[in-house]
Amino acid sequence: MVKAATLKLTQKEEWVINNNEDNIIKLGAGQIPLRELGIWLESRCYNKELIIQYVKDIYDVDITNEDINNCELCFDNNKDVFTYFDEKYPPKTPQENTREWFNKYGRRRYQSFYNKFVENDNVIYDEIINFSQISHHVHHILPLEFDGTNDPKNLIGVITLFHNLLHINPLQHIEKYCYQSVDYLRYLMHSQLITIWKKYNVDMFDEDVKQKIFETGLENEMKLFYDKLINTVEVELEV
Repeated sequence: MVKAATLKLTQKEEWVINNNEDNIIKLGAGQIPLRELGIWLESRCYNKELIIQYVKDIYDVDITNEDINNCELCFDNNKDVFTYFDEKYPPKTPQENTREWFNKYGRRRYQSFYNKFVENDNVIYDEIINFSQISHHVHHILPLEFDGTNDPKNLIGVITLFHNLLHINPLQHIEKYCYQSVDYLRYLMHSQLITIWKKYNVDMFDEDVKQKIFETGLENEMKLFYDKLINTVEVELEV
């Protein structure tokens, strides 16, 4: 359940909502501001080089070091922690990208990665989309059945609601749209909470149904996003 307390915005979040300058780089069907995406990826232990490569691979956009520098991110991590983790702490049982291997070893390995590299102050919300050990599910961003892996980079902790929302993605078989969906859901929860709350008139309802109304609104926003993704694919095919 998404607690009402998560509706409180930080100064960082307000900057993203209130800054409407035309020169902001916005990415994908969800028009996520680059700085917002950078904050998210940095919290997932991506360094500058990994973010630049991620934007190219997932959004087909070339960005520069200057673009990243303008985002004013912290970059406490300068190394590729994903490669470092694989080299420093290789799995005792050779990794297989199967559900059985994940259930036996992958889930614990993911938690080990979290414990070693993800600090608490990097986690934006403990019950939203994050690396939190208290999350109900560990989600494969690109599903195993579509050649996803059990690598930590392809895993993320989610609560039940968000897990369900990510699995209604009609383009789960296409890697970049799986990652874009995670990015957009996080963007909604991190920077668009008030907008969703107002759009669906949540305050007009009794306290005992506000939560359900908000969740229904969030589901609708994700479905609208998926419709945009489908249109994007259709346009790409026409080109």
